[in-house]
Amino acid sequence: MASNVLITGGEGFIGSHLKRRLIDKDFQVKVIDLKNGDDLTKLSESEFRRLNPDVVFHLASYNNVHESMENPLKYLDNIRMTERILHLVKSLKSKIIFTSSCAVYGEQASFPIREDAKLCPINFYGFTKMACESLIRNHRDYVILRLGNVYGKGSGIFAQKIPELEKPIIYTDKDGNSLVRDYVHVEDVVEALVKSLEVKNEILNIGTSRGTSYLDIVKYFGKKFQVQDKPIYIPSVVILENTKARESLNWNPREFRIGALIS
Repeated sequence: MASNVLITGGEGFIGSHLKRRLIDKDFQVKVIDLKNGDDLTKLSESEFRRLNPDVVFHLASYNNVHESMENPLKYLDNIRMTERILHLVKSLKSKIIFTSSCAVYGEQASFPIREDAKLCPINFYGFTKMACESLIRNHRDYVILRLGNVYGKGSGIFAQKIPELEKPIIYTDKDGNSLVRDYVHVEDVVEALVKSLEVKNEILNIGTSRGTSYLDIVKYFGKKFQVQDKPIYIPSVVILENTKARESLNWNPREFRIGALIS
């Protein structure tokens, strides 16, 4: 079992939870993060050898779907960071565990979505994740986790924003349908990340295999929402088939409850 681990993006929402879990398990944890001013695209070999990780959890990423369409050049850094990390892990023969996204699937016709579904991202963020996956699959020891919509303490998505908005926006697909997403708790994501230490060369969906309508969430909180006039077109339904992750990782995510979004 690995003892020294490096988390890229370790100060972020998922990374901070992962860091605490690994420390509790007596791992030696080191973190590099864009928030600390670290430039992963320029991480030197000497610095990487000083960190000397057995495993790299590569979480660092720009991850705003809408921003990625407005500023795609910025999001190319997702690929550049991954290229640099892969170059460095090869020198030490380190394992890489990568957090990809359900955004790689784009619009699908059948649900829940299996790992062998055709990848067809429809935003630039999803494209960069797909490109990173392609690079990582050439590495000797990897695990790729395609995450659903992650919620939990520290996310701030609903706990902070919904109570502050009198007329928040409901995002819809091009036909005006409310979006359906597969919400997975951050602690279940962390558990899957840690259990990924025990498997090799796997691509796994990390979701609940159940969808929740964004409109149902709005109704739950009892707010009056308006549909934006020209919504950005994003997939209307994303529900992930998680059988492979359950079997490969002996992993069982909790059932999603809308009320947990603000707990």
